[in-house]
Amino acid sequence: MSDFRHMRIFRHMRNLVGVIIICVGVSWLSATAPAPVPKGKEVKAKLAEATSSEEIQKTLNKSVSLEYTNQELENVLNLIGKDHKMKIMLDHSQGLPDSPMVDISVKNVPLRDGLRSMLRQFGLAYFIVGNRLIVTSEERGWGLVFQQTVNLHLKGEPFEKVIDDLRKNHALNILIDPRLKKKNILEMPITFDASDIYLETALRLLCDQVDMVPIRMGNLIYITDEARATKLKKNDWLDPNRSNSILISESLRNPSLDVGIEPKK
Repeated sequence: MSDFRHMRIFRHMRNLVGVIIICVGVSWLSATAPAPVPKGKEVKAKLAEATSSEEIQKTLNKSVSLEYTNQELENVLNLIGKDHKMKIMLDHSQGLPDSPMVDISVKNVPLRDGLRSMLRQFGLAYFIVGNRLIVTSEERGWGLVFQQTVNLHLKGEPFEKVIDDLRKNHALNILIDPRLKKKNILEMPITFDASDIYLETALRLLCDQVDMVPIRMGNLIYITDEARATKLKKNDWLDPNRSNSILISESLRNPSLDVGIEPKK
């Protein structure tokens, strides 16, 4: 009888020890667990930096003052990027001096105008590529823009809407020949299904569906018929020393351009 009583007491003690261990473990986990993130904090962190070409364009339209004297270009770009929450990367493959120096003083101008003024003295321009602002030469910049990959899954979308979406999503300066409206081309339905194709290829094939072609004129992409595009290409009389009017198919001088530009180490 005594042995039976001892066994019962032992079982009770064992169960009690188990409960104590579990309670201690739960208390320790609660103490070491990270504090819950208040609602909205995570969202704000994600929005702290421009995450799309549309957001970058809005930032570029903001009125700013730029005051820099005898400062390195890359440092200035880093400061502007930090102040305006943008990723700005300088392409060092363009034969720049090791430390090009900036002198600029502009007040209450759109950021895009201030950047253009600053970069022009080095023969550079900026291009929106994905969620970054790339500073490079004009020809290389267009190559980087056109070699972005896109996914298009369209079924009966009006041509004008398709082009407008490309314009907004990829910060393209596109003008459609207004004479096309009389031919009802803008309302023509587009069916297109492709993934991971170059932006240049997508634009050419979309225009081909309505028997049009895209032509690049300086920093503008003009969509018109083939006859007019050819005429514009041959009669580049505004600047006889420079071929501004080129079909997009001829704009990529180096098809092996790499969109990934890393900052100088």
